[in-house]
Amino acid sequence: MTTPKRRKIETSDGSKPMSAFALRQQLLSASPSLSSPTSQQEVSESQASTPARSPTKGKSPRANEKADSQGQGLIGQEAQQFSTFRPNKSNSRKLQGRLQLRLKDSERFLVLGSYGITVIEGEITIAGASIRSQDGTRWICTSNDAPKRALIQDLRSHPAWNKKLAGLGKKVDPVLSVMLCGPKSSGKSTFGRILGNRLLTSPGSDRLGRSIVVLDLDPGQPEYTPAGTIALVQVKQPNLSPAFAHVATDEQAATVIRCHSIASVSPASDPELYLECALDLHRHYQKTCRGLPLIINTPGWILGTGLDLLTELIANFKPTEVIYMSEDGPKESVDGLKSACKGNFTMLPSQQSEFTSRTAAHLRSMQALAYFHTKRTPEKTAWDPTPLTSWPPLMVKYNGKSCGVFGVIAYEQQLPANLVAELLNGSMLCLVEIEDTKAFSRLRGSDDMDVDEESTPLEDIISHTPEGIPFIPNADGHTLDPRYCQTLGLVLVRGIDPKQRVLQILTPIPLARIQSAKKANHQLILIYGNLDTPGWAYTEELYYQANDKDDNDRDGGVEIMDEDTESDNSDEEPENPRFGEVSDTQTPWIEVLQGHEKRPVGSRVWRVRRDLGRAGPGNE
Repeated sequence: MTTPKRRKIETSDGSKPMSAFALRQQLLSASPSLSSPTSQQEVSESQASTPARSPTKGKSPRANEKADSQGQGLIGQEAQQFSTFRPNKSNSRKLQGRLQLRLKDSERFLVLGSYGITVIEGEITIAGASIRSQDGTRWICTSNDAPKRALIQDLRSHPAWNKKLAGLGKKVDPVLSVMLCGPKSSGKSTFGRILGNRLLTSPGSDRLGRSIVVLDLDPGQPEYTPAGTIALVQVKQPNLSPAFAHVATDEQAATVIRCHSIASVSPASDPELYLECALDLHRHYQKTCRGLPLIINTPGWILGTGLDLLTELIANFKPTEVIYMSEDGPKESVDGLKSACKGNFTMLPSQQSEFTSRTAAHLRSMQALAYFHTKRTPEKTAWDPTPLTSWPPLMVKYNGKSCGVFGVIAYEQQLPANLVAELLNGSMLCLVEIEDTKAFSRLRGSDDMDVDEESTPLEDIISHTPEGIPFIPNADGHTLDPRYCQTLGLVLVRGIDPKQRVLQILTPIPLARIQSAKKANHQLILIYGNLDTPGWAYTEELYYQANDKDDNDRDGGVEIMDEDTESDNSDEEPENPRFGEVSDTQTPWIEVLQGHEKRPVGSRVWRVRRDLGRAGPGNE
């Protein structure tokens, strides 16, 4: 009876570990049956005739040698060139921190990071926006600014897209109204952004004072407002940055005309409320912005109830163009949208990203982080990188005659009175301005709009927690009437002081906007819903302190590895070594545990060993 034995294979010192894919590529390229001698000779001749590349600027020859040795196992792997522009002495020069380029017609130039661009002569196109010399300096903010080893994918518009965009740009009468539908990650937002930029920057005498309107109905990934909201936005400047870079945009670039919160990142939580909010936003478009081009972006929910919502929206909005961003169906959705559409219906090919570096939840966290770190000034909008725990909060009284908030209401679920304070602390809430007391009609148990509001005081629907926090019981899951209220933004409850009867909140909402609502005798309501937990706000203080201690790391970030531990003593490794170096602090919401402190047996994450079965059958 024989048993398999492990053998030590001698390797040369210069050999490097290779992945299964790289090894397969090497074996295939070495196989004589897969390539003729003629083809091999042509490849070798072409490689021999190709001039050697110069070392990459900023890297030492040793680093280049190391990169070459690591790439020996990869066959046919070449760098993909995104730029057709090749800088030289005649077409580029640097002067006092500025790079001046001379591009020819149809040349493409890729720049990573955030930068300002000024056109001296001619015209350039960025994300569908045409920039000329009279436009001044445009600041471009890209999502590839910070992360290392980011997956770069250039923005390319499909030929079918270009043909449709050219046709939409020529339409003047009737006023253009485009509704974008389609599955998730099919390119709806990208197409809408390119279309909006083209409409704003197309040639014409009214180009400088031109504006468009965006009806953003995607609460999961909105463009100009935080997640969990839908909004009507008047856009005045081209959109040249990712959503998290202008989530709290200034009035010069875009103005939020009206905003509603569904207190959830999906319309599935309350389809009726979602539909009511969308119809109210469209009514305000007809009242205030009629005559301006309208771009309607919808969520990627195209089946079942989602399809019913889309057909209902099309029937009420009556857009001149309905564009479905997919040629692959499903047939049920396409047929339903076609039957509801009275205008032009077009199907365009989707352009899904080849790489997905961030999930929808990650993008929402980035958007929320950028939103709450916004610092607004009359001149510009900036971001403060210091942790929110170091910011002085707004002290809002919740009791007495001069209280700042009228009460708290929960959508979807009923909050027990003794748990309201604990649930609110550290949560993101929606701040809603009540324009008319009719907004409470559903909460009063009557849908009749003609009831005498004076005979039914609002105080009758208010209850109080043991801490004195006013809240509105909502056992039946009713909502505010969106026709008589609007959302101002999001707030983060940093703490609750029951002795002073004060809520400590953080919000980027301008204080003047809140004061104007109070001067108009409008009540302010906080809505607790199904928004994402702001985990980034809980840990950023610890990351900030850990980065201060790491003086040698220029990146200053905590590297997250997606690999299993290589040793068997993973139980002895700390959960986050960098957090272990941070001294004891009074960081709210966070408690750093050492080892198995306060943890039950078996609470650690189970890791699957990569060498399962390596010893062969019959061995353990």
